[in-house]
Amino acid sequence: MSSTINQTAPTCPRCRGEMTLRSGSRGSFYSCKSYPSCRGSIDAAGLGGAPVAARASPPPPLGVPPNAYPIACAPGFSSDPYQQAVIDWREGWAVCAAAAGSGKSYSAIMRVVSLLSEGVVPEAICLLAFNASAAELLRTRLAASVGPAAKRCQIMTFHAWSYALLRHWHPGDPRFLHGHLLGGADGPHPIKLAIPICNTLSKEYGEDISFGAALRTYERFSESLLSLSEVNLATVLGYADPAGGTAIMRAEPLVRFLRMWAEEKRKRDLIDFTDMLCEVARAISWQPEAPHVRALRTMYQHVTVDEVQDTSLPRAIISQWLGQGARSFLAIGDSRQSIASFAGARLDLFIQLATSPGVTLLPLPVNRRSSQRIVEAANDVARGREWTLGGDCIPRDDAPEGEPVQVWDTDTPAEEASRVISDIQRRVAHGLPLEVNGVASYCCVARTNAMLVELEYAFVARSIPVRVAGSAGGIWGSSVGQELLAYLEGSEGVPTFNLLSVLNKPKRFGKKADLGEVVERAQAREKEGRTASLIDNLRASPSRALQRFGSDLQRAAGQKWPVRCLTVARWLGLDEDDLDSSEEAGEDRRAALEALLHLAQQLGSLKGVYDYKQAAAKGEREPAVVLSTIHARKGLEHSVVYACGVRVGKLPHLRAVSDEDVEEERRLLYVAVTRARDVLVVSPGGTPSRFLTELGWVTGCIRSAE
Repeated sequence: MSSTINQTAPTCPRCRGEMTLRSGSRGSFYSCKSYPSCRGSIDAAGLGGAPVAARASPPPPLGVPPNAYPIACAPGFSSDPYQQAVIDWREGWAVCAAAAGSGKSYSAIMRVVSLLSEGVVPEAICLLAFNASAAELLRTRLAASVGPAAKRCQIMTFHAWSYALLRHWHPGDPRFLHGHLLGGADGPHPIKLAIPICNTLSKEYGEDISFGAALRTYERFSESLLSLSEVNLATVLGYADPAGGTAIMRAEPLVRFLRMWAEEKRKRDLIDFTDMLCEVARAISWQPEAPHVRALRTMYQHVTVDEVQDTSLPRAIISQWLGQGARSFLAIGDSRQSIASFAGARLDLFIQLATSPGVTLLPLPVNRRSSQRIVEAANDVARGREWTLGGDCIPRDDAPEGEPVQVWDTDTPAEEASRVISDIQRRVAHGLPLEVNGVASYCCVARTNAMLVELEYAFVARSIPVRVAGSAGGIWGSSVGQELLAYLEGSEGVPTFNLLSVLNKPKRFGKKADLGEVVERAQAREKEGRTASLIDNLRASPSRALQRFGSDLQRAAGQKWPVRCLTVARWLGLDEDDLDSSEEAGEDRRAALEALLHLAQQLGSLKGVYDYKQAAAKGEREPAVVLSTIHARKGLEHSVVYACGVRVGKLPHLRAVSDEDVEEERRLLYVAVTRARDVLVVSPGGTPSRFLTELGWVTGCIRSAE
């Protein structure tokens, strides 16, 4: 998307022609110059009035009136010397290298409280967070200390801040009207736009174009801040996502997708979350002397950026531009927890910032969460690595020595699940309940969701409450569970887009884009009260592959439930010797299918599956053992943590081929270790990972008393 600042009135939403500002009985409005043949119009009040050039500066602070609330800071707080150095930072640039559990959020909030107590205007303070949940947590904690004044401080995500800025820069841009945000609460889903494009490309190139891989590659490419005019095949190959679809997309159709996707958004006046950051970052990079860009450098006196280890190039450009004119700029992050390269995170940007001349490194090494033995185990993982900033972690002064860190000798995932359950039952019997003060006491973490399926089934079989983090509906919320359920729904003619989420397995069922059109048509007929089911629409499809799919579903619908479950499980590869899956390959997927097959047969019907999902969703509010990927547990803690599946091919993952990939997998192990507060258990569930061998973590106990 071009970063050129709009200097004219908006284009007509109907004919895309020019518009002119007019006055009427209800105020100013934009009217199409082709009136009356085209009656397109836009309320000028909703767009900010008359057409203007990009405003030189956003309203302080982006729409919040000054002096709206009195400031009443908390009476005081206690901090260790490392935290106090962060809280007291007032002049210049600094990077806070924060260890896991070191209280970086506390330090960031207390820095704001301290600034407010010194009389700094709240509107002059900016704190940018990585995601919405982190921003909300920071706002809540600040409000507890300073009351309503917290609303006047700029604590926002990068996306929210950029979106507000763009709306101010371009008051007449229809992209910022209600319902024009792709993937937003009121806007269309990106899949709706991507399906027709991928369908066209699939027919043109004679291969199935995965919209998931295409969209992910588009995001990575956009965050490189290259323009479409600079696209060439070699460039795009560097951004192709090997995890998307069944293989790396060929560069030529990918270039076409990038161009068609940008054009489709332009025609519909749509903007997506990636565009927000990239458009602001491009304006800063390409127009640094423009008045509206230059004004950003004087917006805030004090700028703080959280989770900098997961920053992307656009985030880095935005935050550092804001910091150039501020009195103080503080970047907070932990290089040892940089595990989001799949989302565009670049650890090299953090390392480069921390080692730049004139930037002060403020270590925050005290782990206030874990026992001494767990802290030392974490140091073992990260010590001596090039990406480690701030030195070793230090346990707090009153930290208990804790139980020895255990490394189990488990040869299979089934044995691993059995030992985890036995250990939890023993600890519960000795007085540690499943939940303490609303926080789950026990958590099993693994590299991927598929690795947790056998654990989940083992818990369900023994009637132990369990929930999968981020997957509502228990085992049916897992990736394999969604696939099996999608085909079971299809066998009863239910038109659901879950079919699109299964990556169209097996391939004999045709192209995903064709399937999406059939699902949409079936859903539309269902809303109109017609009786035609998904199966009928499939059998009437011009695609022979989808006709065959409809016939297969019809035959499955005539089978008894247990046989039908077995049939669809076989469609998903239950009997195949070499499973090819973007989630997990081989034995994990087969074990997951077997577990789900048995459970589906026991539940007896599709209604039974729905009831189970509903009960599992309600049970997520009850005390239970938590199963989670390592990525999903970042920033959280539990009393007892089981790091499962630390074996060959899983951690590091078999797709981690480069040295950089392997080092990120090592950081994943560090994150898993530092989730534990009192007890840490490491279980291979197979041949132990190379990481365990390199660390000298042999079977038994490590970090025991000397």
